[in-house]
Amino acid sequence: MIAAVAVALACSAQAARAESDQAPRGKLGFRIGFGALPIDGHRVGTIGLGLGVEHQLTKTWRILGEYEWLWLSDEDATAMRDPNDSSGHRLHAGLRRTLAATTVRKVLRFYVDGELGGGIAAMSLPRTVGKEAAVLPHGFAGIRFGYGFLQKDNKGSRTWEPEFLLRAIGIPDGIGLSFGVGMAWD
Repeated sequence: MIAAVAVALACSAQAARAESDQAPRGKLGFRIGFGALPIDGHRVGTIGLGLGVEHQLTKTWRILGEYEWLWLSDEDATAMRDPNDSSGHRLHAGLRRTLAATTVRKVLRFYVDGELGGGIAAMSLPRTVGKEAAVLPHGFAGIRFGYGFLQKDNKGSRTWEPEFLLRAIGIPDGIGLSFGVGMAWD
């Protein structure tokens, strides 16, 4: 469903450009995130390093894609764990919309964005969980807070944006949370 919406929006990018007051921009960013997921009755902790791309569709709407490498641990286990036996990969695709933004002196922009999407994860699970591996589809909803320094005369990146992300991730066994800190450039 999310992929169909994303394709439809990408196909209408030409119409979206006319609506925007500036040319569409792409962003590249990275993030480190911490969270937990309910898997098979266990609370599995996650630490993720992510890489993301975005494309601006309109002034307030963007499409996003992310890849995340995960380290996993069973937060409910009392025995020592081998940190090398649990890892995974997670892909996200979704839409992001600016909910509120303000610019100070045409140099510093503060924003709050909402996001909605889905994806899939392939993981080798901690031995204490009971399953060796899992492939889990997921949906997510989140909110991002951040700021950006606007650089008009710079020949490199026009903007760099530090951001904080809080995301709820729904999987078949329940809802988990993730908190991340990242940086993006256009």
